[in-house]
This record gives sequence, C-alpha cells and structure tokens, in this order.
Amino acid sequence: MAIRSKNKLLLCLATALLLMSTVILIRTAGALTKKNSDIITDYISQEEFGSLYIEDFLSKFSSKTITAADISDSQVESYRYSFGDFEGQVNDVIGQYRLEIERAQSAKNSDLEKELTEERQRKINDVIENFTDEKAVREKIATAKVDQILSLRDEVISHSTSTINSLNNNYLYYLTSSEGKVFQNISRRGQLPDLEIKRILEKRGIGTVSPLKIGVAAPPELEEIWWNSNEPRVLKGYVTFVKGSEGADFFYDELRLINYGKVLFILGLIVMTVGGILLIFYMKLPLYDRTCHWLYKIPIDIRFLLSIWLTVIISFTVASLGKYLTTTDWRLAIAIFLIGYGSIILVSIIVKGVIFSLVKKEGYQTIKDQFNNSASYFLAKAASLFFKKLPTYIQVTVLVFGTLIVIPILYQFIYENSVGSLFRKITFLSLAIGLLIIVILLLTYRENKIRQVIEQVNKIMTIYQKKHHTKYALTEVITDLSELERMVSETVIMNERTEELKTELLTNVSHDLRTPLTSIISYGDLLTDQTLSNKERDEYLAIINKQSQRMKQLIDDLFEVTKMNNGNVTLHIKEINLQQLLRQTLGEYEEEMAEKQLHLITNFPNVATTIKVDGDKMWRVFDNLFGNVIKYGLPGTRVYLKVTEQVGTVMIQIKNISRYELNEEASSLVERFTRGDEARQSEGSGLGLAIINGIVTLHKGQLTIDVDGDMFKVTIILPK
Repeated sequence: MAIRSKNKLLLCLATALLLMSTVILIRTAGALTKKNSDIITDYISQEEFGSLYIEDFLSKFSSKTITAADISDSQVESYRYSFGDFEGQVNDVIGQYRLEIERAQSAKNSDLEKELTEERQRKINDVIENFTDEKAVREKIATAKVDQILSLRDEVISHSTSTINSLNNNYLYYLTSSEGKVFQNISRRGQLPDLEIKRILEKRGIGTVSPLKIGVAAPPELEEIWWNSNEPRVLKGYVTFVKGSEGADFFYDELRLINYGKVLFILGLIVMTVGGILLIFYMKLPLYDRTCHWLYKIPIDIRFLLSIWLTVIISFTVASLGKYLTTTDWRLAIAIFLIGYGSIILVSIIVKGVIFSLVKKEGYQTIKDQFNNSASYFLAKAASLFFKKLPTYIQVTVLVFGTLIVIPILYQFIYENSVGSLFRKITFLSLAIGLLIIVILLLTYRENKIRQVIEQVNKIMTIYQKKHHTKYALTEVITDLSELERMVSETVIMNERTEELKTELLTNVSHDLRTPLTSIISYGDLLTDQTLSNKERDEYLAIINKQSQRMKQLIDDLFEVTKMNNGNVTLHIKEINLQQLLRQTLGEYEEEMAEKQLHLITNFPNVATTIKVDGDKMWRVFDNLFGNVIKYGLPGTRVYLKVTEQVGTVMIQIKNISRYELNEEASSLVERFTRGDEARQSEGSGLGLAIINGIVTLHKGQLTIDVDGDMFKVTIILPK
C-alpha cells in the first residue's frame, strides 16, 4: 500500500508541475518574441503623430485647395437629392411662397408681390441648375466645404498645436509624408539618410529606435476630403522616447516586465522538465494501478465529456471561492484545499490513462482500441449500416426531411447569435445552399457509383473487343459482369506467367552482369594503388572500358528483346535487294574472318532477290549471325551462306563449325540468355539469337536452328 500511495503522489506531483509550467509558458511566451522597439510601437498613439500632418495641411489650406474637380459623383448625387427629387423640391419652393404671395395680392402690395415672386423664381432656378448643370453643383459643394473648413481651421490648428507640443516633449522623431514632406524634431537640416537618423535618435533618445508607418486619420471636418483623395496620407520614419519622459518611464517598466517574463519562461521550462522526468519515471513503474481500472471501462467519448463537465464545475467552484482565500475560517480553507487537490487528482487520472494508452502499458487499451469501443463509434457505425440497408427512396426521404428540419434550426441559431441583419442573411443563405448541395451530392452519389462501375465495365469490354450492352438494365449488367469475371480469371493466369518470366529475367540478368561488374570493381580497386606503373594503369583502364562496353551491350540487347516481346517495335517495310544487304554486312567482317582463318563460301541466285522487309532490322539479324560466327566459329574452317528462292518465300541458311561444345537443345538456343557452357566465358550476352528470332517473327518469318555435333546451322525463311 505504501508503494501504491507513493506512486499516486508521484503522479499528482508530476501533473501539478506540468500544469503549472504550462500556464507559465503560455503566459510568458510573448516575452521571448517581443522586441524592444515593439514597446515603443505599443505606446504610440497614431492620432498624436497625425496632428503633425493635419496642422501642416490646414496652415497651407486656402480657397483654392478644394476645387470642383475634387468633388466625386456620389457627392453630386447626394447634394442634388438631399431635399428630395426634382419635382418635390420645386413644389416645396412654390408651397413656401404661396401664402405670402397671396397675402401681398390681398393687400394690393405689388412691390412685395414682385419681390416674393422673383425670390421664388431664383430658388426654383437654383433647383433647376442643381439637376441640369453638374459643373455648377460641383463648384457649390467645393465652396461650401472650403467655407466649412476655413471656419473651423483655427480651432483644429490650435488643438493640433497643443498635441504637437506634447508630442515633442515625449518623442524624438523623423517622419516623411507620402508627399515627401519631412516632420522631425532632431535636426535643423532637411533630408537625412536612414543611418544618420538612427544614430541621432539612439544618441539623444533612450537607445532604442522603432520604425513607424501610420495612416493619418482625419478629423471629422476633413473626413470627406481624405476619403476623396486618390493617394493615402501616410507618415513613415523612425521614432524614440525622450530621456526622462513618460514614454521613457513606460519603456523601462515594460522592459523590466519582459526580462522578468523571460526568467519566468526559463523557470517554466525547468519546472516542465522536472515534471516530465517524474512522469517518465512513473511510466517506467511496473505496477498496474487497479484502483482506477473501472474508470477505463467507460467508453472514451463518455469519459471525455464527463472529464470536461467535471473540470468546468471545479473551475467555476474554485473561481467562486477565490474571494475567500484570505478567510480565517479553517473549515472553508480545508474545503478549498480539498477541491484543489481533487482537481489535480482528476487531471492526474486522465493524464495517466492517456499516457498508458499511448505507451501501450499492460492493462490499458490503445487509443485506437478505445476509439473503436467508444459509444460514438458504435452509434455511428450502426446508423451507417442501417442507413445503407434502407431502400433508395427512403434514404432520399430521410435526407430531404432532415434538410428541411436542420435549415430552420440553423436559421434560428444564426439569427440569435449573429450581429447585423445582412450578416445573418448571408450566413444563413450560405449554410442553407451548402446543405442543399451536400444533399444533392449524397442523392446522386449512389447512382454515379453504379454508373461509373457500368461504364468501366463497358470500357474494359471495348478495349478487349468484347460484346457488351450499352443500356443499364440489370440483366444486361449481370451478363457483362460475368464476362468480365471470366476475362479477369484469364488475366490472373497471364499475370502469373509474367511474374515467372520476370523472376527468370532478373536471375539471368544478375548472373550475366556479375562478371563484367566484378571486373570493373576489381580493377577499379587496383587503380587506387599508387605504386602502379603507367603501363599497368593503362591496361587496367582498358579492361574496365572493355567490361563497361560489354555491360552496355547486354543492357541494350535486353531492352531490344523486351521491346519486341511487348510489341513496341514499329517496322518500316520497303523492298530491298537481299544479296546486296548480305554483301554489305559481310563486308564489315572480312578482316575479322581473315584473322580467324574462316573461309566464307556463298551460294546466291543468279538474279537479284528482292524482299519486303525493314532494312535496318534485317541488317541487325545478319549482323548478329555473322558476329556469332566470328565469336564462336572454329578457326580454319569453312562458313557456308546460301540464299534460295522458293514459292512466295526466301530461305537464308548459314552453317559453320563451333569451337565450343554445343550441349544445349537447338530449340532452347533462341531463348534469352541461353548459351553453351563453355561459351558463357565469352563476351556474348545470350540475347543475340533471341533478338534475331524476335525480328524474324515480326516479319512473319520463321527461324530454325539445327545442331549436329559441332555443326551449327541457322535457317531463316522470310515472305517475299
């Protein structure tokens, strides 16, 4: 029991330290990223610095500052309809003077009647002018604004001057407006470079300079002028505090708080490290705590909701009891202590369950297993299975009526929790349209899936030139699927054969590549010997080059055979002279045959033999055959080449005596990598006859190999 109690105490202590350190780190994280210049920026009031621009603007303001061109179309329209539409304004003017004119007429005062009539007409003419002469309207608006600003200019300048005096007592600054005007209180000179500005500010101020860029906010009297301007009014430059000013005191106070926050952050890291070490130590304990085993039998989602609910209750309780922390009532103090301790215990249990689940502690389920056993997962899975089993028309009905129910609920929620009629309408319409789109997508999902499957089946059947149905009737679909199943079975068998061929290919390639690769590696290692003579080094390099060419030839041949087997070779058929092609090929091997003492005996028809073949590919056939004669022919023997014309075909026959024992079946010699045992020591790739056989087959010809002792005979029959 003592060990179990110590383990619980260890967990509670680790949890308390981690919680405390987390709070400290969150509260003090800003101290690490906050710069000294940010303190100045936080203190600055944009309205104060805006007074610099406003005072300068108004001191230069005149009746020519605002012209008709500065008045916008919207201002013209607003001015015209400020007292109603045209007809309404005219009727108002007539109504204003009707009674007075009638009185003048009754009094037979013709002079007054004339004066009132002329005054009425002038006002009517003004209304007409407002709706017909846009230039005049713009001039009226401009004049009115100029008069308004001039009447308030002295008051605004006086207020701005007072603000500027306070600004100069608190700040040192150098600012430039968007028009290029300089506002500064650090030098009598005009324009200064940035480095000089910073140097002066650092020397005369508190040592920290902050860059500043603010938009000038106009006073109410100038708002419309600012609004109509095409260019924003901006002040940009550098600022610092005057030594001994209120801003400087604020700066140093904030700097102390930042430094204090950095110390607390480091302390929080230390506390978190200690708490983490204690938690890791607790995780290493082999003891399984069965006291709270019952808690983890509760599904994880229900446990999570209970934890949140209890945490909220405890938090509000502790907050409400906070004002009694200084009480002398020992019973209340004990209650507060027990609530706090209980909170730590609760969080510790939750933390332990999560950690033991993550590290897969014995006796605890993994997070994935807990989620799979949760109530939410069970309900969602059951609902999904139930919904999928429903007929399509019921699914549609549920979705439609569900949408009709959810939309009013959304509207009510948004209406009660949003500010602004337009915002509510836009939000509701967006959600409603989005929900309808989702419903439509869900309704069409099933049909689209079925259609996609059927279209895919039809596509596959078309590719393999199989008959299929174009309608979506159930019986036709079942028939097509049955045919597709048969095709898949055949494809599986073909794939198994392909895998066998791949395995064979990899085995043979690795075998034939190993010899030249081993030579390259071995002689490459020998070249690292510094004691080698130049002659030996040249010999080794020659061997490496020779083996590299051998590897390249093997790989090229392998690609050639693979392309032929895959049907990726295009033939360029044309009529050629067979004897001429053979003589050209033989001409390249005359010297080598003479060196090997191979005597060539040819037997050609008296007339030229023409065949329709791909000349390049057929040259490759003869080149490989004569190359084999040079490589494997017994020196001092004869080589026979015979061409015979037959009905619709031409036969080419080559016979020679092999210097190696031919211990392979003749039919197997055309397979890839097949050679006689002794011939494997030569430089061939074992792909030559396979390439020849592939080319002849592409020409709808036939290749036959006969072996009689050491006699090797190749017969090729090609259509004319």
